[in-house]
Amino acid sequence: MNFTKIFRFTAALLIFGSIGVFIGFLDWFGEMARPVASGTNSEIFIEPGSNTRQIGAQLRTRNVIRSALAFRIYIRFIAVDQRLKPGAYTFSGGETLYEVIFKLLKGNMPTVQVTVPEGITVARAAAILQDNGICSAPDFIEAVSNPQLLGKIFADWQLIPAPEGLIFPDTYSFNRPSSAEKVAERMLRLTRHQIDRIFSEPLPAGL
Repeated sequence: MNFTKIFRFTAALLIFGSIGVFIGFLDWFGEMARPVASGTNSEIFIEPGSNTRQIGAQLRTRNVIRSALAFRIYIRFIAVDQRLKPGAYTFSGGETLYEVIFKLLKGNMPTVQVTVPEGITVARAAAILQDNGICSAPDFIEAVSNPQLLGKIFADWQLIPAPEGLIFPDTYSFNRPSSAEKVAERMLRLTRHQIDRIFSEPLPAGL
């Protein structure tokens, strides 16, 4: 057997071996994508910032999917790693892997309205947000006191203000849960907007 025949024979083995592995992978993946069919509802809460490995492990532990590995492979294949939404979900165990992923992409974050009264302190606003499940009080206090955030929103002020007195009284609608940083920025930007609006209005005649 000359070199050319050996090469062709080896190449054929590799090709057929690869095809066999690929077919085996498809069979395995198809089995893993089937519903668990546990018949028991599972309440799952996906924390903000969770990665696909953490989410897959949580879904597998709660018997929502058959394989955390298959979950991660498909998420990577369709390139939606960063698009899974946090929040509270209910799964019946009758969903396919594809249906579970679609649900996580669609999101299930309920909104809640909170009223921030006039003259409220940062600590009290933080408590209201925590009581309504929007974000934790310590996280909000840290976010709203962040010098970088205050400096960004009030950059043209001679002195960067402290957060006390800058929580604008209003009724807000937030996702539950929400990022403390985004909540703080929204409240501070509303304050800045209202201040700019007041100073941009013309003075009454005669003043």
